[in-house]
Amino acid sequence: KANAADNTLYIKKAYDAYGGSNIHKIHLDHLTSYPDKINEIFSEVINSAFIFQQTIKQHPEMDKLSPFSLNTMRFDTFINTDGTVEIISGYMKTNIRNNHVDNEPTGGCEISLDLETGRLRKYGHLTLKFNGLSRSTQHPTTKTVFENFVVPYFKEAKEMVIQAARVMPALRLVGWDVAIGENGPVLLEGNSDYDIAAS
Repeated sequence: KANAADNTLYIKKAYDAYGGSNIHKIHLDHLTSYPDKINEIFSEVINSAFIFQQTIKQHPEMDKLSPFSLNTMRFDTFINTDGTVEIISGYMKTNIRNNHVDNEPTGGCEISLDLETGRLRKYGHLTLKFNGLSRSTQHPTTKTVFENFVVPYFKEAKEMVIQAARVMPALRLVGWDVAIGENGPVLLEGNSDYDIAAS
């Protein structure tokens, strides 16, 4: 089902979709405007396992950061030996190349988060593949300054990943991807096998 707000749908491969690869964003008008592309995606889908996900309309404040993709936060949770869950790191992911995904390998930017206040820190670290060893203090397209940008529903987002981690105690270290929708945080996925790529 496409999002009523913008008539779009995301199709993501259930496995082997690392770093934003094998993710398609389909607009309703693509069905008639780009039939060859739609047929290509259809052929790929029927020969593998894919997840169909309704497009999430992000909070207007997150659009100020970047409207090109869904900006997501990565929270890393760790379950201590006594069973308590701790968020050990967090950062914001945003796309700086007008792509429909925010992952670092596709041209993303990662900005560290203050885990107490939900504010972004000063620098965003740009993708090595496209920008070399560089960092920026603002989004290159929207010009939104990173430092002190406040993420809406940040407390609720942290509570959500802590609750999610408690559901799966066998996975002691998980990287959770969380978006901020119009009415609160949305848990997208948990990653138990991941790393930082310098692609």
